[in-house]
Amino acid sequence: MITGYDAIILAGGRGARLGAPSKPDLHVAGRRMLDIALAAAGSANRIVVVGDVDVPDHVLRTREEPVFGGPVAGLAAGLAALTSPAEWLLLLACDLPDAEAAVARLLTAGPTRSMTASACLTPTAVSSGSLGATGPLHS
Repeated sequence: MITGYDAIILAGGRGARLGAPSKPDLHVAGRRMLDIALAAAGSANRIVVVGDVDVPDHVLRTREEPVFGGPVAGLAAGLAALTSPAEWLLLLACDLPDAEAAVARLLTAGPTRSMTASACLTPTAVSSGSLGATGPLHS
């Protein structure tokens, strides 16, 4: 079981394929998509939401550079907001209606090489191979 992790929730997209609504603010089964993602990451030490969306007081919020720069820019912005990241990082999109179940499975399973497409739990610092150096999350 994984404990002691931080979470980054990517919520900075345009929603163009949906006719430009705010994906984090869409409702599924009576709940805002962002609230589902926040609940999924609820046991994280710290949660960072990357996007222009309202978040609860206990959640950090930042924007990617450039704005609408995509998930890699969002991940970079989220990592920059975590001044001293935990050993593990949960990376989650804001538009996953089954995020709570997926994250629960990941946390219960613990570290494995097999991750779902819904959520990714990975060491925040990983080895960069034969160089023996440690650096920020690589994929």
